[in-house]
Amino acid sequence: MEESHREASPSAANGEVSEAQVAERFARLLKTDHWLGSYMTDLLGAHEIGNGLDFQTAELLLKQEKESFEADLMIAQRMYKMYPHLFRQESEAAKPGS
Repeated sequence: MEESHREASPSAANGEVSEAQVAERFARLLKTDHWLGSYMTDLLGAHEIGNGLDFQTAELLLKQEKESFEADLMIAQRMYKMYPHLFRQESEAAKPGS
């Protein structure tokens, strides 16, 4: 089954992705604030606690991550509506040549 998954992967089609490259990408992902890093950390934690990981647990963790993401998004949207001038200043400061 694992072999068929590798064949379906776009990167694996070229046979270029090594285990070391995957580990490096995963390590970089965990250092970011991206939701996927947090989800993967939670999955690994759940796997270590029990006798493996089932789809129900993975689904529950993903649902929690989605709810957290949506709550953060709502807060960010409210902040943008209340303080649009702060966001404009930030984006202008990030432009090259400023």
